[in-house]
Amino acid sequence: MLSCKAPSRPKVSGHRGARIHRALAGIALQSERVSKLSAGGRSRKKPWKARTRQMMKTSEEVLALRTESHRVSLQQLHGGSVLRSQVAAAEACELEAKILFLQPQLEYVTK
Repeated sequence: MLSCKAPSRPKVSGHRGARIHRALAGIALQSERVSKLSAGGRSRKKPWKARTRQMMKTSEEVLALRTESHRVSLQQLHGGSVLRSQVAAAEACELEAKILFLQPQLEYVTK
């Protein structure tokens, strides 16, 4: 599995820089929520349906943040402030988030 840790923070100032930093912080927060839900899901006494819905919602939020991160990386590439390899890493993280979001849905449908 690909490790999608927060990319190094580019030196961008102003409103654009603040948006990037908020997006990166959101990605880190949502990734932490997903790992907590998946690690502690079996020991909790919540009904499995509610837990599943919560995990799906969190996965959807992670996907949205990864998509935004990839979009911002593409803009930065066009501006010349990031490397192509950084954009490729952001795209890989976005695709991994899509897999993590869609795979449980596929498993649910095929059961």
